[in-house]
Amino acid sequence: MASSNLLEKIGDFLECTICLDNYKRPKVLQCLHTFCENCLYGIAPEGTNKVVCPTCREETTLEEDGVSNLRNNFVFSNLLDLVTSIHKPLDDDPTSIPPLSGDESQYGCTNCESGAFAASRCLNCCEFLCVDCTDAHRRIKAIRHHVMRSIEDWLAAGRHIIEADKAERRRQKTNLCPNHEEEIVVVVYCEACNQALCEECAQDEHAKTPHRIVPMTDAAERGRQQITNVLSECKRKLCVFSTAIEATVQIAKDLQRRSDRAQKDLHQTAREYITRIQKEQNELMVLLHKRREIKEGEMAAHINSLQRAVDILRGMCALAENALNDDTSPVDVLRSKVKLAAEKRVLNQVAIVNVPADLSTMKFERNGNFRFPPDYALGSISE
Repeated sequence: MASSNLLEKIGDFLECTICLDNYKRPKVLQCLHTFCENCLYGIAPEGTNKVVCPTCREETTLEEDGVSNLRNNFVFSNLLDLVTSIHKPLDDDPTSIPPLSGDESQYGCTNCESGAFAASRCLNCCEFLCVDCTDAHRRIKAIRHHVMRSIEDWLAAGRHIIEADKAERRRQKTNLCPNHEEEIVVVVYCEACNQALCEECAQDEHAKTPHRIVPMTDAAERGRQQITNVLSECKRKLCVFSTAIEATVQIAKDLQRRSDRAQKDLHQTAREYITRIQKEQNELMVLLHKRREIKEGEMAAHINSLQRAVDILRGMCALAENALNDDTSPVDVLRSKVKLAAEKRVLNQVAIVNVPADLSTMKFERNGNFRFPPDYALGSISE
């Protein structure tokens, strides 16, 4: 089968069975059958809470937003875009944008307003892209999987399809027997060999068992029936596979959402532990400074008591030294003796107390029983 015929068969998959036209915003029902969004609105107007499938009569419950909230059939949408993008180079006017020069292979970038020549064609977006847009297209994570073709390859594919289609049409139009050099039209079909034959070949090489010769029209009718069966099976499987792809994409989105949530919970748990530790740290720091101030106050009082004794002793020494000078009068000596005696009595009242050995003791003792539950682990990642 020629490439163009294959495209026509694929095109049949992309026809809505309600409007008999290409899908427009295809929506998937619970029974996996697909229809245009507007067509579903025709059989399930706004306000209804269910829709009956026109193909299998199975009911699909509609959510609050109705038909618009049904799942999109992205496979059909992308396949329709792909078929459209392949068909476009077959037309006399490949794009809605005229070439920027006399060269038919020069098209303008339809993704930006730079006016630059297109270097490639995105088969998913159906857009012509210049060099800068092509690089940007390949860097964006969400569309990195899009199929890109250079303008030359894209046009060559179209020309190949045209030539193959023309050759197929010529062969089908002539219907000549392949076993003769002269032009003899085929009129019968050998079902054993799957070959169209003329009358001469049917009565010669294909006249005996296991060959089975039937009229061309009968063979064609059986062929149509077989093709119809294959088409129905392909459509059914296409619905199943497209729905499976969409379900997988949804699971991937759920994975991303749940992964983000797990990351958020992990950060939150870590912040809670850090906050608790910082709070206890601040409380211990306050207690540490308070006890330090108490001990420093005790040491300051002890130093003041000792300093008082030192001041008294220094005064007594100075008074005694002055009294012992040769030029000191006897009266001053006696006065000095009385003062020294009084100062001595005061000095005897100042007791020298040893500083407690533990007054300078201060350290942090770690709680040996403290553990993050369990074994310093914040938690675990489960699937």
